[in-house]
Amino acid sequence: AICMGKNYQDSMVVYREYVQNACDSIYEAMRLGYYESDDDKCIAIDIKPALKRVCFMDRGTGVPKDQIGQRLVDLGASTKNGIDQIGSNGIGRLVGANWCDKIIFETSAKGENERSILTFDSKLAHELIKDKTGDCTDSLDKVTSYRSESEEVDAHYFRVTLENAKESLFRDIPAVQEY
Repeated sequence: AICMGKNYQDSMVVYREYVQNACDSIYEAMRLGYYESDDDKCIAIDIKPALKRVCFMDRGTGVPKDQIGQRLVDLGASTKNGIDQIGSNGIGRLVGANWCDKIIFETSAKGENERSILTFDSKLAHELIKDKTGDCTDSLDKVTSYRSESEEVDAHYFRVTLENAKESLFRDIPAVQEY
């Protein structure tokens, strides 16, 4: 429950965590020489209160297909060093789970011709935690699903979509824009 944002009361933590992760990815892509111009460096937040949806997108490195399990499913398995990157604990990606029913992670890494789509059912995760059903690994298996689709080989991005988001994520949109 802690890794799903339960220990945070302020929903602004959701914006902070996903923007920090996006910044880390952009910095890494810069280090690797992915950008031809500053216009290619992009972090976007699409807030749709009427659809109860928030989407975060960056044009950073993306996550290679063979690292999806380690970087998006395994808890505490961050590859960040905490020195030249903002995050380092490997739990921030699930912080939105306290404020939505489902998190959809979509990513493609440069040089791969497919997009990975990992779905985390946070509503079910909260039910399993409440019922104390099974161990952590069993629970993660029950609440995550994976599929892939074709993608342009030079695409590199990471998108996080919070579905059926709670109203508190939409309360102070000007503060989000300022941040």
